[in-house]
Amino acid sequence: MTKILETIGLNDSEAVNDLRHRLGLLSEENNMLLAHLEELKQLRDNFERINQERTHELEEERRAYEDARRSLEEALVREELLTNYKQVTEPKLREAQNRIQELEAEMQDIVEELHNTKNQCVLATNQAQQYKK
Repeated sequence: MTKILETIGLNDSEAVNDLRHRLGLLSEENNMLLAHLEELKQLRDNFERINQERTHELEEERRAYEDARRSLEEALVREELLTNYKQVTEPKLREAQNRIQELEAEMQDIVEELHNTKNQCVLATNQAQQYKK
């Protein structure tokens, strides 16, 4: 730029001053644009950092969701298996409980019969001892 100014000559000092003024304005504008560019770079860096953090958080949330979904599916499968098992075992349990009640009633009858027999034995023994006397 200085060579241009030298070639213009001294008699065009008004044009030179105008060019210098324009050069000053352009330099000032350039400095402002560079400062603005630096601000924009900082904003971009901040936005990239925030975006990375949120992307990481989102990925963690997605993994947690997938784990919860998988756990739920497994729980539903277990629930279905247990429901089927319950449907099979409940009738068997009722049957076993009924059989236990029957056996307990039988056992009670046997115990009563045993007591009666024992009492009869004691009576017979007592009667036998009286006849021996």
